[in-house]
This record gives sequence, structure tokens and C-alpha cells, in this order.
Amino acid sequence: MSLRPDATLDKFAHRGDGRLPGLIGVRFTGVAENRIDAELDIRPELLAPNGYLHAATVIALADTACGYGSPAWRPLSIWVTRHKSGMPWSTIGHEGARSRSSAVRS
Repeated sequence: MSLRPDATLDKFAHRGDGRLPGLIGVRFTGVAENRIDAELDIRPELLAPNGYLHAATVIALADTACGYGSPAWRPLSIWVTRHKSGMPWSTIGHEGARSRSSAVRS
């Protein structure tokens, strides 16, 4: 199964502008065979009242990576998302950190 020619970082860069991915600041950092990588910077408006990253933000990032990844290949396929914060669990999701998600074709 091969990557469609129109599945590029340039194409993904502004696809979410004016929609939820653009509003929360999702950026795509990698498009490769069987993988899409996305990230966002954690800012105050993405946090829950307890000061941690809101779960809906994590889901939106992961869902966006899968949503962009699935039609990037023919035929359509099932995707699995891995979310990585890059910081210890006790400090996950604080302002100024970065949250990353990778969608991997299964």
C-alpha cells in the first residue's frame, strides 16, 4: 500500500485552518510510509481547570493524526494512534510543554 502523492506536509499544513485542528494548533511534523506525526504546543486555553492538559485536547490531536492518515493511503486502512507527551507523567500537559501524537497504519 503506497502513500498517495498528495499526502504531503505542505498539503496537511493548512488543511485544518479555521477548524478544530487549526484552533488548537495542530502541526504535522512527518508524513512517511505507514506513519503520520503531529504535535501541538500546550497553552493555557487547552488546559483543564486543574491545570493539566484537557483530555479532549489529547483526543483531538490523536483523532486528527488518524483522520489525516487514513485517506493518505489507498485503499483506506485502519490506523492506531500513539500519544507521547515527552515528559514525566506527574508533569504531563503543563503550559509550555509540547504534546505529540503518531498515527501508525496497522
